[in-house]
Amino acid sequence: MFLLNKFIIIFIIFATYFCMSYTQELDCSFKYDSSIEEKKFYNCEIQNQGIFGDFRVYVTKINGKHVTGHENGDVQAIQITSNNLNYIPRNVEEFLPNIVTMMLYKTNIKTISQADFRPFLKLEYLYLHENRIREVLEDFFKYNSKLKLLSLDKNEISYIDPFAFQNLKSLEFLNLKGNRCPLQNAYGHENVLKLIEKIENFECIDRKVKLNLNLSQLEIRKLNDKIENLIIFIIVLSVNVFLIFIFLVIIVIRNKSTTNTEMSEQIQMTTTAFNENVELEHVL
Repeated sequence: MFLLNKFIIIFIIFATYFCMSYTQELDCSFKYDSSIEEKKFYNCEIQNQGIFGDFRVYVTKINGKHVTGHENGDVQAIQITSNNLNYIPRNVEEFLPNIVTMMLYKTNIKTISQADFRPFLKLEYLYLHENRIREVLEDFFKYNSKLKLLSLDKNEISYIDPFAFQNLKSLEFLNLKGNRCPLQNAYGHENVLKLIEKIENFECIDRKVKLNLNLSQLEIRKLNDKIENLIIFIIVLSVNVFLIFIFLVIIVIRNKSTTNTEMSEQIQMTTTAFNENVELEHVL
C-alpha cells in the first residue's frame, strides 16, 4: 500500500510538471541591429509571438533564414517583445550559444530564476523592463559576472534580496525605476551600490542612509580583509624567523661539539706525547 501511494505521488508530480511545460520550435527573423547600446549585434527576433501562454517552454529547434555567411553560432542577441510569456524559454543556449544581449520586455514575465540565465555566461546586456516580475532573489545573476546593463524598470518588484547583485563586478547601468520599495539593504561590489544610489524616484525613504551604511560596511569588510592578510603575513614571517633561529642554534651546537672534540683530541695527543717522553727518560 505504501509503495502504491508513493508511486501515485511521483506520478502526480511528473504529470503536473509536464502539464505546466511543453516543447516548441521558435521562428527567428535574423538581422543586424545597431540600436542596442550603439553596437551592431546579429539579432534573432522571435516572430511566433503570443503562443507561449502560462506554460514553461522548452525550445527544440530554431528556424529562420540567416543573413548570407552566418549561422546560429553568430547570433549575439535574442529579442522577444509584446508577448504573453510568463516564463523565460529554456534550452535556447543549445541553438544560440553566444548570446551577449537578451531583450525580453513587454512580455508579461512574472517569474525569473538563476536557471534562466546560468547558461549565458557571455551575457552583457539584459533588458527585462515592462514585465510583471515580483522579486529578485539571491544569486539570480551568479553566473553572469560580465553583465554591464540590467534593466528591471516598470515591473511589480516588491522585494530584492540584499545579495542579488553581489556578483555583478562589471555592471555599469542598473534601472529599477517604476517598482515598489524593493531594496532594504544592498551588499555587493561598490560599483553596484553607487548605481543604486543614483537611481531616481526610488521609493525607500531611508535609501541614502542605508546605502551610506552599506558603503561603510563594504569599507569595513575591505579593512577586515586587509587585517586578515596582515595577520597571515605576520604569522608566516614569525614561523620563518623561528625556523631560521632553530637552524642557527643547531649550527652553533654542532660547531661547539666539533670544537670540543678537537680539543679533546689535542689534549689526548699531548698527554700521550708526555707519557712517551717520561717513559723514554726512564729507559735512559
